[in-house]
Amino acid sequence: MERGIVAKFVQMIGYGDNIVRLNVVWAIKNLVFEADSDVKEAVMRQFGYHNLARLLNDRELSIQEQALNLVRNLACKKEQDIDKVFNGLGHGQLLSIIEDKLTWDDPSLLEHALYVLVNIATGSEHHKQSIMKRPLILKSVIGLMSHESAAIRVATVWVIINLTWPDEKMASGAHDRTMQLRNMGVEDRLLSLNSDLDLDVRDRVKTALHHFFSDQQQYGLNGSGMSDQSNSTGNSRLNHNSRNTSHNVIGQSQDPHTTNESFVNAGMDTSSTLAGSGTPSHERR
Repeated sequence: MERGIVAKFVQMIGYGDNIVRLNVVWAIKNLVFEADSDVKEAVMRQFGYHNLARLLNDRELSIQEQALNLVRNLACKKEQDIDKVFNGLGHGQLLSIIEDKLTWDDPSLLEHALYVLVNIATGSEHHKQSIMKRPLILKSVIGLMSHESAAIRVATVWVIINLTWPDEKMASGAHDRTMQLRNMGVEDRLLSLNSDLDLDVRDRVKTALHHFFSDQQQYGLNGSGMSDQSNSTGNSRLNHNSRNTSHNVIGQSQDPHTTNESFVNAGMDTSSTLAGSGTPSHERR
């Protein structure tokens, strides 16, 4: 990282020119793309989380979108990276910002906000619970599962996948989250997406349903830990194809003006894959 370049960027975001400010956010976002934790920390120590907070609430939607992508990159890869973002922006402030963005009707903004949640949900039990304790966020995610944009539907299912990801280290937590989401109607929403016209949506739904199916097999529908024989075989609420599925690390959204780098690990069995899929955003202008 060239010495002084981030400090120069900080000066440039104070300019009134929206194009200049947008390019600054793009540059910082790409600077921390797949970067090590110490690089991210060094960049944000100079750039400042207070500046990021301002950009997340900028008057220009395009700048807000790329600021969300910056958060997405900062919160990608490691639990400590997510902690740094939580501490930098403030745990409550970050989730309040995401909660607000999920009420907007701009598809691009919605998609970027959802992928911030996707990355947070790859973290520790604390990170996952921070989402689960925000009922308005969960209601927005569930509502967006029927959005007209396939890209948004895919993003919502990824949030559910990561929130319900089975983990031996926090098995009870995964079960509690799965039960909470089931009680909120998420499993029924997923079943309704089984015949979605978009292939990526259908593939992701299979993974999510696999998590609900596995939880039911272990705990039963009532969550007691006793297998419910009346539901464990031939249950009409379960998709039999969800038993065998693969977990892919997804690529990024694309538009005619950008090229994104995607990450795909095909054919990975969910039983041996590490929890969740963090998704960085890298775009060239």
